Amino acid sequence: MPDLVQRLRAAGCVHAEDEARLLTAASGDPTVVAALIERRVAGEPLEQVLGWAEFAGLPVAMAPGVFVPRRRTEFLVDVATAEGSGGSRGQRPVLVDLCCGSGALGLVLATRLDLAELHAADLEPAAVACAQVNVAPVGGVVHEGDLFDALPSRLRGQVDLLVANVPYVPTEALTMLPPEARDHEPRAALDGGADGLDLVRRVAAAAPGWLAAAGSVLVETGEEQAATAAAAFEAAGLVARIAAAPDESAYVVVAGRSALSAVPDKMLDMEAAVPPDLKDTLIRSLQHSREAVLWKLEGLGEYDVRRPLTPTGTNLLGLVKHLASVELRYFGDTFGRPHDEQLPWHADEADPNDDMWVTPGESRDDIVALYRRAWAHAAETFAVTDLDAPGRVPWWPPERADVNLHQILVRLSTETARHAGHADILRELIDQRAGQAADATNLPDDDYDWAAHLDRVEGSAREASGADAHPVPRRTVSP
Repeated sequence: MPDLVQRLRAAGCVHAEDEARLLTAASGDPTVVAALIERRVAGEPLEQVLGWAEFAGLPVAMAPGVFVPRRRTEFLVDVATAEGSGGSRGQRPVLVDLCCGSGALGLVLATRLDLAELHAADLEPAAVACAQVNVAPVGGVVHEGDLFDALPSRLRGQVDLLVANVPYVPTEALTMLPPEARDHEPRAALDGGADGLDLVRRVAAAAPGWLAAAGSVLVETGEEQAATAAAAFEAAGLVARIAAAPDESAYVVVAGRSALSAVPDKMLDMEAAVPPDLKDTLIRSLQHSREAVLWKLEGLGEYDVRRPLTPTGTNLLGLVKHLASVELRYFGDTFGRPHDEQLPWHADEADPNDDMWVTPGESRDDIVALYRRAWAHAAETFAVTDLDAPGRVPWWPPERADVNLHQILVRLSTETARHAGHADILRELIDQRAGQAADATNLPDDDYDWAAHLDRVEGSAREASGADAHPVPRRTVSP
């Protein structure tokens, strides 16, 4: 098993330990298992290799060449569940799942809602076959064709709930996707056109003709696209709202003929259709850096997340522990909202660096959970505190201890981004994994010649300093 984990990690698998367990348990035949491992190491998505994916708590059959349902899309299902179960239609809903891929959305919604009919549609033959396997047991029917062209004409004006997980990646951004998506999923399931919204606009334009009087259409988009996507549905004569789960990077446009909606207010981003204000921008910047720090832990064993990699002892899990402590104090105590967490590393007798490393008795899960609780405590502070609201940092010198939320948000955003940079370097030292996020590394293409780049940089440094050349250590960068 350790050899397999190392091999998977070398192939770029972030969750190598988990994948090794799944692959070895997939069959009792060692020959079959070996073939599965070779496919995964070659870059094929794990879900396609195993033949199934877990989505919203259900197993979904998968096949090669079929789009793998993303975790963030579970929010689209949650919003659709609320919209489909809390309305006033007074009858069992007719559901349509456009661009259905594996049929995962339709399958989950059929288990949550008492549907009258379930129809799914996709342009790709492989997806149609896979979706049929998934939705047939729950009474669904799958159609092959381009968007609404695939549907029976009798459904015009009869659709109560229309979910469409259409592609929304801008064409120029396709090269930034992970290789397993670029190379093993249909381009038609990824490419959303110049700004990523070509298919969204087509759905918006045609949806009014298919929706029932109280029907709704729901589409997933990116954060920066949501307002434009909502405007497309408004232009088609529908009333659009935006549901958001920023922690999951999930944004859903919900549109219907009426302003009434069964989607709970807590799911709706009431200000998403207008430009974000300064406070929102600062909070989003902070959250982006938070998530970047946590991503650097994924796929590593206990030793690697804890071991010091600099002369001052900097380590990945210690950075998370430090940031959790900092947030609890700055967003809590500073604004009269003390937290109830026990932080022994801040006791008077503690070593000044006790918040920068993790003892054997402190688990990774405990530290990550503490950080997330710090986020929740901060969110409560943000909700009740204006940017210019006064606060006081009791551990600062008196002459500069008086602050406001704006100053502290800028300070914490900056500090978190700085430590995210530290974490990026540490992770690259451990296993050569680099980049901004799992699905957006912000690095050159996978075939980029890092060895040549390293030679250029080393040669320039030596030429500028007059140093004698010597062999350059070789490392392979993995996004």
